[in-house]
Amino acid sequence: LERMVGESLFCVFEHAGFQEHPAEPPKRAAPAFVWPGAVKADLALKAALNEAQRAADLCLDPEKVTFAQVSELVASGRTLPGIQDVDDKVATPVEAK
Repeated sequence: LERMVGESLFCVFEHAGFQEHPAEPPKRAAPAFVWPGAVKADLALKAALNEAQRAADLCLDPEKVTFAQVSELVASGRTLPGIQDVDDKVATPVEAK
C-alpha cells in the first residue's frame, strides 16, 4: 500500500474505516490495513471515496484538462469546480441532411 499510494494517504484509508494492524510474525509477516466490513464502515468508505475524488477534482488544471475528461467526470456524477449545471440534452433535434 505504501508503494501504491504513499504513507501520506494512509489517513484516507483510516477515515474510510480500515484498521491498521502491525506485523506480528509468524501470524502476519507485514503490517496491514484490515477492512472490518460493518455497515458503519461502508458509510465511512463511501464518504472517504467522495472526499478523495473531490480533492482530486480540485487539483485539476483547467488549462490542461480536456473536454473529453470533463465529460467523462461529469457523466460519472462528479462535481467539478466552476461547473454549475450540466445540461447536454438537445432542446430541438435537427434532422440530418
